[in-house]
Amino acid sequence: MAAGQEVADQSDVLLAVWDGKPAGGKGGTADVVAYAQHQGMDVRIIWPLGATRE
Repeated sequence: MAAGQEVADQSDVLLAVWDGKPAGGKGGTADVVAYAQHQGMDVRIIWPLGATRE
């Protein structure tokens, strides 16, 4: 989580490739997105329509 927070803190915009699912563990994408949004950061989610994880 600390690494994700540091990335967010050093960024103007957070680009997250995220499927919208909850984090699989502490500090996952969902946690970092939530942190950045809570900080008022511009967060942009990148997940093309029809894309799936295997």
